[in-house]
Amino acid sequence: MRFLHICLSESWGGLEMAILKWNQILSEKGHKNTTICTPNSPLAEALKEEAFPVIEWDSALYFAPDFTWKLRKLVKQKKYDVVVLQNLRDLWIVSPALYKIKKTKLVGFCQMLVNVKKKDPLHQLVYRRLDHLLTLTDWQQGALSPYLPVRDGIFATIPNFVDTRVYHPHHRSENFRYKYGFSEDDFVIGIIGRIDQQKGQLELLKAFAKISKTFTKAQLLIAGEPTKGEPQQENYFSHIKAQVTKNGLDKKVHFIGFQKETNVLTANLDLFVLASHQETFGYVVVEAMASGVPVLGTKAGGVPEILENGDCGFLCQPKDWEDMANQLEQILTQSEEREKKAHRGLERARSFYDREKVYQRFIKLIKK
Repeated sequence: MRFLHICLSESWGGLEMAILKWNQILSEKGHKNTTICTPNSPLAEALKEEAFPVIEWDSALYFAPDFTWKLRKLVKQKKYDVVVLQNLRDLWIVSPALYKIKKTKLVGFCQMLVNVKKKDPLHQLVYRRLDHLLTLTDWQQGALSPYLPVRDGIFATIPNFVDTRVYHPHHRSENFRYKYGFSEDDFVIGIIGRIDQQKGQLELLKAFAKISKTFTKAQLLIAGEPTKGEPQQENYFSHIKAQVTKNGLDKKVHFIGFQKETNVLTANLDLFVLASHQETFGYVVVEAMASGVPVLGTKAGGVPEILENGDCGFLCQPKDWEDMANQLEQILTQSEEREKKAHRGLERARSFYDREKVYQRFIKLIKK
């Protein structure tokens, strides 16, 4: 099949990474992929680095007749089977371009939530062209339904996938742990992601400060950095580091910065924590599950669904560091329960979130 991906973002995050990962697996399976990107964007550079075909067009917002006309000519000329969007905003320029081109399916991935009703006649018109609207979790689908003008049968859940060959328990290594100064009997709690107030690093630090007095072998590893040029995030990071020193935790809290390849790091944790205040999906949760690592996540967005409401991990209230501390205490004292949930999480990652299985569900859906 011939796929045309459209992503006009100039950022680099989960949404843009999803485009790259879908290019990779679809190409591996013999499909042809082309992506329309903003010139010199991180996504364009990442795709070109792996020799994927890229078309670089200037970004367009909402009504952009020139862009729409160019796109229509391209789709007719190349006869794409599927056009894939990662940002529903682009429907305004894509839907008109596909008018009466019935052989080309339009698939939209919804990576985020919407909190404004879009059921007016204009939105109904641009959404009508969608053949499939894909959400990352069933929870997200339920949250979006009241706001989007999507007809019955268009919604489907296709989660972000993980390569379970890359995220795997066999990456665990005492040598890796020693590199960061951890002893064999240390219990390493880790959080991975952008340093941002919404990600909950401060709540985790407060919870850790409370339990570390009892569990002397507990260590906290914080991987990630604030976005450069964002004073609010940088100030938040400075505050976290100041709190570490204030609580006398300099030898127990380890900041290791941004990590490009997290598969080895994740496998060498004894507990992964997702402390986010809100999270549509929580991709790092699936990576930890696939690595055989127990997970403590907040009851935020799609996280409880991924952890099967606590069957595959532990849950606490978002923004509530005391509840998080209570959960940490139970996790640290209940090794048998910790191992059971880690095993269930590993099996869930392999059976439902593995890239091959997600790919098969996606292809089956669009071939209907």
